[in-house]
Formats: sequence, C-alpha cells, structure tokens
Amino acid sequence: MPCLPEESDYSQWFEQRRLRFLTEPFLDDTIMDDGPPTRWSIADFRVPRLRKCPFIVDSINWERARILGLRMDRIVWCVYFGEEGPYALKLRECQNAAILQMMRASLDYVPGDQEGAGKRPVRVLANPTDWDQARANFFAFAEENRKRALASPEPKEPMEDVGNMPRFARCYGWLHFNLSEVLPRKPRRVYPYGIDVDKQRRTLRTEHNRDEFIAVMYEYVESGENNTKLVEKVARFLWLAGFSFFSTPLAKNWKNSILVGHSKIMGPHSYGWQKFYYRCRADREVLKRGLDNNVEAKGFILTD
Repeated sequence: MPCLPEESDYSQWFEQRRLRFLTEPFLDDTIMDDGPPTRWSIADFRVPRLRKCPFIVDSINWERARILGLRMDRIVWCVYFGEEGPYALKLRECQNAAILQMMRASLDYVPGDQEGAGKRPVRVLANPTDWDQARANFFAFAEENRKRALASPEPKEPMEDVGNMPRFARCYGWLHFNLSEVLPRKPRRVYPYGIDVDKQRRTLRTEHNRDEFIAVMYEYVESGENNTKLVEKVARFLWLAGFSFFSTPLAKNWKNSILVGHSKIMGPHSYGWQKFYYRCRADREVLKRGLDNNVEAKGFILTD
C-alpha cells in the first residue's frame, strides 16, 4: 500500500474538501514552460497547483477569436495570442490539468540511484472499487511512493503496472481574466452572452457576481471521429489513476479521441468524486450523446 495523507472518514473529509474548494485558489505563480512540474509529492497531489500561463490576456487577437462552447457559468473561446495559436481558452478553473502533468512526470521518473535504470511503471491496484482504493492508486504516482516502490513487500491484492499515459489535451497554464477590461476590446460576436432559463437571463456575472475570473489555456483540438479503442484506453487509465467521471460522460467532451472536457473527471481528492460513478467505463458509456449535442451544427461545442 502506498503512503497516503492522513484523512478523517469520507463524509467528514468530503465536507472539508467542499469548504476548502471554495476558498483555496490552487494556483502556482511559477511560469509554465515546456518541462514537467518539478514537484509531484503527496502534498502536491493532495493540493494540486496549476502553473501560470506564459501568455497574457492583453495579447489576444479578439478579431480572430470564436466561441467554442457556452454555458451560463462558463465559456470557451478559440483564440490567438498575436500570431501564436490557435488555443482553447476556458473561463473556468480546473486543477485536473495540474494533476495529469504530475502523473506524466511520475511515469517519466527514472531512479537516480540505479545505474543504467530506465523508466519504471507505476504499480496500482488492478480493480479499484471504492474511495480508499482510488486514493491508493492516485497517490501511487506521488514521488515518495515512486522512490519506495522497489522496496515495498509483495501486495496481497492483484496489481497492475501503468507504464504509459494516453494522450490528453496539453495545458498551458492559468491566467487572470477581467470581464470589464476585456469586453470593450471584443467584437460582439464573441461576447459571453447569457442563456435564458425559466424566463430569466443568466450570465457569467449573474452566476458568479464578479468580474475577475481565472482562465485556463489548452491546446486547440480539431473536431474529428473518436476511436473507441483509444477512448477506452483513456477511460481505463483515469479509472486506474483514481479518477471518477461525472454522472454522465458525453461524446461532446471528446474530439479526435482526446478528452477536452477536463472538468468532467474528478480525482479522489477533488470535490465531487463519488463512489457511485467510480468504475471502468466502456466506450459506449463514455461516448453517449447528450440532448444538446445538436448545437455543434450551429457552431457551438459545449465542452468543459
């Protein structure tokens, strides 16, 4: 069993996590570069912090921007920073990108005290079913457990080696986004217009009652057919790594077999993780079509 942070029982922890989620920014002011995160300890996995984007909002060319997805509490644009791009800019904070980056760094880890050693897979429980087992697999990627793996006794439960990480949309970090400052520079066609719900117009401002937001920038993934085998590979990796999907994962969150809706998955130390939804998902379940999938024909893809 890997080293784990001490926690109270799940119900108490869940409430503590909910309150902490509302107050902690989970941001790192370190500028993100092309390299992996330098820290991926148990403490870092427990409270992941996303590094800062090297670009700034003021350099966005809004004349070339277009809306990719829109909901009452979030929006996704396709943007260019000067001539650099395209990128997907999501007006919503999501820490899963930081976790996935740490997991990739863990899988690339080479023991420094073993001459000629190569990369070593992460050993996880082969059939996790509950929160404790999800936590065990999740923290198996932490640096402390990677360094002690060879010295660990033989486990009593079936184990599986995770040696490679499937393809995920690359994240370029977080940046500040002030609606009052940015809106005057935008063409009206890319405004974050509201959505009518029960005859009430609901917008980003009405939902959040503020102008300051945290945006996260990802690579822009072109739309394309999903390969069911690749999708299942991603879903299986997430399950073995301790992630639970949201209640109903949908096809609209995948493009070219790449998961582009990172807020639809939750690690065992994220607010919203539930045992009921924690299982290995088949492609037919992950790629369900939702009621609003037809909006893609109008030029909108509601993701994240």
